[in-house]
Amino acid sequence: MTKTDITSKIIIIILFFFSFTACLTVPLMASETELKEQPSDVAEEYSALYKAVPDDVLTIKVYENPDLSGAFTISQDGNIVFPLLGLIKVSGLSAGEIERLLTEMLGKDYLYDPIVSVTATIKSQLVYVVGEVKKPGTFPYKSGMTVLKAITLADGATLKASTRNTVIKRIINNKEVKINVDMSDTLQPDDIVEVPLSFW
Repeated sequence: MTKTDITSKIIIIILFFFSFTACLTVPLMASETELKEQPSDVAEEYSALYKAVPDDVLTIKVYENPDLSGAFTISQDGNIVFPLLGLIKVSGLSAGEIERLLTEMLGKDYLYDPIVSVTATIKSQLVYVVGEVKKPGTFPYKSGMTVLKAITLADGATLKASTRNTVIKRIINNKEVKINVDMSDTLQPDDIVEVPLSFW
């Protein structure tokens, strides 16, 4: 056997060893990812329902533009005052919709391909109305608010709604529970009013 043959075999063995080691590391990396704490279904549901309202604070970050990043409180008129752009109406928009709005406005006249992220800190007390209502969304909570009032704020139930089977979802001891309610029952902050579809 020549020196060239021996060298070639050594190189093949070394390459095989590194390939085998790399194969072993892949599932380990995946396991580490799987172990990361995932957001709860409850948190995801509330996040998906969120719409901006007065007094909430929006943390807005524009990538590589610290002068455009910061915390912005929503005024009673539903606006924020943003650098370069001035007064912007955000009330009633989700965090994702605000991101897209700012991205479009900044990209139009000021920045090339801006990357914007928005998170909300909820300062106001809210209720959420979902399901068979005309305008599902987030609404300011007021003491003594009834289920009927919340549905009215969502422009009322649709023709397909089964209002008598309305339930609320409420957090009790860090768990979400469903409660059967009447239209006259009063709500608590952060309740989700769910109006189901009628099957008749």
